[in-house]
Amino acid sequence: TSAKVALPLWFGRIIALVTISLVSDAVTLFITMLVISPSAFFVINMSVLMLLFLIVPVASTGFGIAIAAISMMMNDVYTISNALSAILPIVCGVIAPVSVFPKMMQYVLYVIPVTHVTQASRSIVDGSVNVGVSLLVILIVGVLWAIVGVIIWNVGVAVQQRKGTLTNIGF
Repeated sequence: TSAKVALPLWFGRIIALVTISLVSDAVTLFITMLVISPSAFFVINMSVLMLLFLIVPVASTGFGIAIAAISMMMNDVYTISNALSAILPIVCGVIAPVSVFPKMMQYVLYVIPVTHVTQASRSIVDGSVNVGVSLLVILIVGVLWAIVGVIIWNVGVAVQQRKGTLTNIGF
């Protein structure tokens, strides 16, 4: 199929996955808040929380493109994604705050969108006034990762075309 025909198909798949993820995240958040602290519904700024829900897929997509592009050049495309799915929650502030890690590692972790998403989520729960800045940082980091991801993707495609190992990239 041509790229013009396949693009709507891929866009539709992406929208479906993002929608499923957003609904799943919202249900998980609702149930967690209901079980842990029902009073949180009255404290949290829900409009800012919904804005975070819309920004996170955009920012995460950039990081995902970069990881997919790197994975495409490996023998096992699942190695990096499997490792990151185990490591990121631990090091990006979900389980332990980033501040417990050595300074040099903190600088590396602040390059990853998940770190900023975790901090913004905590800021929303805490009622911080700096949430807008956190949301902007998430978008900036996500856009930078998207640029890096597209560059890596194009390099990967060129390398695989040169090697003759590229058979299909979805278009």
